[in-house]
Amino acid sequence: MLIWIILAAITGACVIAVLWPLGRQSPRPVVSADARAMYDAQLHDIERDLDRGVISPADAELARAEVARRLIRAARESDPDSDVINEVTYRRRRAASAIILSTIPLVALSLYGAKGSPQMPAKPLAARLSTDPANMDLAVALSRVETHLQLNPTDGRGWEILAPIYLRTGRYDDAARAYANAAIHLGSTMERLVDVGEARVLAAAGVVTADARAAFVEAGKLAPLNPKGVFYLAIARDQDGDRAGAIADLKALLAGAPPDAGWTGMVSERIALLEGKAPPAPTAQDTVAALPPAERMAAIKGMVDGLATRLAAQGGSAEEWGRLVRARAVLGDKPAAQDALLRAMIALAADPAGRASVEAVARESGLEVPQ
Repeated sequence: MLIWIILAAITGACVIAVLWPLGRQSPRPVVSADARAMYDAQLHDIERDLDRGVISPADAELARAEVARRLIRAARESDPDSDVINEVTYRRRRAASAIILSTIPLVALSLYGAKGSPQMPAKPLAARLSTDPANMDLAVALSRVETHLQLNPTDGRGWEILAPIYLRTGRYDDAARAYANAAIHLGSTMERLVDVGEARVLAAAGVVTADARAAFVEAGKLAPLNPKGVFYLAIARDQDGDRAGAIADLKALLAGAPPDAGWTGMVSERIALLEGKAPPAPTAQDTVAALPPAERMAAIKGMVDGLATRLAAQGGSAEEWGRLVRARAVLGDKPAAQDALLRAMIALAADPAGRASVEAVARESGLEVPQ
């Protein structure tokens, strides 16, 4: 209901703004000072003759009326536009007012029906902010909890709700602060201290800082066999140069893992990496080949567009230009392949051998090579 009241008020203001000039009265007739002085003198003469008995009171009244008529006539002649609104003008203004009163609301409602969402039920901000954070929009949840914590900074439960939201949005420093506040106001547990340490590691781009290590150490005092804390402390040992100790800690963690633990694969990969036995990282081609067909074509096109952008901005070798020409042709975009060939010939004008190799690629791809 509130939105309709606001819309009605806005529409009314627009109508009044348009009708105001139409309803204004024209300025009253203005008579020059000389003309007014002349007619004042005539009225003075009439009063003087009446006092002397030259004219009767009835004749004096008629004379005054005649002077008044002359005064009005003089004002009209001096400013014709300032006359009282005539009947035709009055009718036109009434018609314009009627059209405006009907058109503006209709246009407003039509635009709202076309561009707005009249079918959506009303949902005030207060109602949205009172829903469960797990079922609300992320931005709304964040706004709700932050507003609440500004008024209640000692609410540990609120900090515990806010921390994962910060973590999901990449605000790792804020997540670490929120986890720390939750631990302060709700009590330090192994889970909360490990979350504090992990958020600090993420904020430091993977480095186990002194503050993060302190959180993991405190968590270890509460529960020595917590996998996440042991894992990060092993990484910290490796960062300190004790790779053998880090490997030993990770192997011990892996040996004591329950059969259904979901984190054993990550620990095994870290051990292999520390021992130099990690498999080579998958190449971009491997990653693209593993994608579904539709996504694979989109990824390939994105890689080719990226290569074209880089070559246009920075230039490149004859091999890279040839790769671009061939890729455009394989994708079936012959105009783009022809354009890439022309750009390559211009860029390699000072390298005849390189230019010849690109031209050979173009011929193999079925393109016309300019002479």
